[in-house]
Amino acid sequence: GSGDGGSGDGGSGDGGSGDGGGRGGKKGTDAPITPAPITAAPITPAPVVPEGFRRELGEIEDPSPQRIRELMEENGADPNGTFNRRDGLISKEACDRVKAFMDATYASDESIDPNEVHPENLPRFAHYNIYISAHKLIEMIGMESTRGILEFYHEALGYEAPVTKIKLQLSWNREAHQHFTYHIDRKSSMIVFLGPNEDQKPFRGGSLSYLGLDGPESTGEILPGTAIAHGPDVLHGARSWIGKRYIVDIMSKDDSMDCMLKDHVTMDVMA
Repeated sequence: GSGDGGSGDGGSGDGGSGDGGGRGGKKGTDAPITPAPITAAPITPAPVVPEGFRRELGEIEDPSPQRIRELMEENGADPNGTFNRRDGLISKEACDRVKAFMDATYASDESIDPNEVHPENLPRFAHYNIYISAHKLIEMIGMESTRGILEFYHEALGYEAPVTKIKLQLSWNREAHQHFTYHIDRKSSMIVFLGPNEDQKPFRGGSLSYLGLDGPESTGEILPGTAIAHGPDVLHGARSWIGKRYIVDIMSKDDSMDCMLKDHVTMDVMA
């Protein structure tokens, strides 16, 4: 998925239930809390990734039948788990607006050393997480696209899973062998891929791989606006990529919680 298993949420807290919140400080410093429409987590460089999270490329590409069974048992995964994909869930124009917001938020984050603003100066692999409210998502992509996200999310999972957190994530990768190894999210989730910026070096790779008893199944080419959803115990990983990855991560951490999107969408329909 989006890498919570390796980097964590950056210590920023949930922060996704409203537009208010403070920025996360750099590791080892106390950054002042200032009003902001989002809660931004600090960069989490590769050295904090737990040992074993990054494995040999061969395992993500073509695990043996024995290794598949071991991974299923180690992770408590559903051997019959699957994923659902929909292309064009949001428009390229909407993708561009979200990416511009992510870049601007990162560039203006006072907790980050100005020398690290450019990806070339970052560690070989890093995350930057931004937690937003339903209102902010609607502001950027519009009500119709927001409704489409919620409808596909429910359709893909087979029930009205509540959206309890919305995370925007930048991931930089400068080494071809870096990837997310197979894991389960322990929560239902959906990733919307936003595509690369036009002015950056070409983004290569990054498709997801889902693992069942019959072997890996790739999502294939990822396009701007492509959404992929799966349940909490579906084994998956991300194939190796180079470049800067922009995603929107829709999550359901607890089915007993209120949905942060439903009331906004319902109110619009009723009006």
